[in-house]
Amino acid sequence: VAPSEVEYWTLAYGETFTVEVKIVEVTDLAGYELKLYWDTTLLDLVNVEITPPWPEANYIIAKNLTDEAAGLYWLAVGSYDIEPFTGSTTLAILTFKITYDPIYPENRTCTLDLTNTKLSDLMGEPIYHMVHDGRYSIFSTKPKLEVKPSTYIAHALGETFTIDIYVSDIVDLYNYTFRLSYDTTLLDAVNLEIGSFLNPPIYAYKFIIDDANGEIYLWVWSTSGTPVSGSGVLATITFKVTKATTWTKYHPNILACALDLHDTKLITDTNVEVPHDIIDGIYRYEPKPGDLDCDGHVGLVDLRIVAYYYDPAYNPIADLNEDGVVDIFDLEIVAYYYGGDC
Repeated sequence: VAPSEVEYWTLAYGETFTVEVKIVEVTDLAGYELKLYWDTTLLDLVNVEITPPWPEANYIIAKNLTDEAAGLYWLAVGSYDIEPFTGSTTLAILTFKITYDPIYPENRTCTLDLTNTKLSDLMGEPIYHMVHDGRYSIFSTKPKLEVKPSTYIAHALGETFTIDIYVSDIVDLYNYTFRLSYDTTLLDAVNLEIGSFLNPPIYAYKFIIDDANGEIYLWVWSTSGTPVSGSGVLATITFKVTKATTWTKYHPNILACALDLHDTKLITDTNVEVPHDIIDGIYRYEPKPGDLDCDGHVGLVDLRIVAYYYDPAYNPIADLNEDGVVDIFDLEIVAYYYGGDC
């Protein structure tokens, strides 16, 4: 069987692959018979191309049987009125369909068991030979639960943005739960939406935005009776920026917090809790140079702020070069960035 090793990683359900039954360095081949077995819980045989080494007018197919229930393919081909074959060739090409994705951390393997092989010469005498089976393996991919985008950078006070809670490479998901924590001094959570990944109808057992403590708690399961495999959005969360800083020439004054994903569970329709990796998100507030009113735009208002606190008045917000005085240098810094948007 060639290739001798066929390996796939989940998600592979529904994909197809081919193997060839080859004969190598045979002398005076006039006919052949073979049986090939496989594990029907993992694979279906969906097509066979018979490729004898003789012209179509000079061979007869005595057996061409697929028994899917038993996981058996049986082929017998004999030649007539032609010289026997000597050399190497492909006798049959078999196409299999993958019918099972293992749930992490399970892996599955089966032998493509080539057995009861018979090679005959022109006089009906056996040709002795060695047989090499094939092997099919399907390995499970560890799912991931992550915040997307992995980093969000804001530039304006009051700015709103969304993040997705995204699952990858899950098999047979039926319900899930997660908590996400954030810094309430920097952000408010203003909306939570359940994603469309699970098969509807769905039921939300927990649907909580606890903005006082900076935590979102969601627990959802499908009531459809049909689990789902693949990758997709489990939830979308909208945040509002509630704290801002201003940029200075020597200190960018960046604010940041983790979007901490924790207490997560991914559960199948058979109540198997699937191990998975968790990838948190990061929120950053990066003030725009020259933006003194934190609206994400450098404009006339920002110039007026510098003018208002111009020496001898003073406010550290307008002291962009941090020299202890608001003067022409600070005004020109704002002017340099004038018109810039976040």
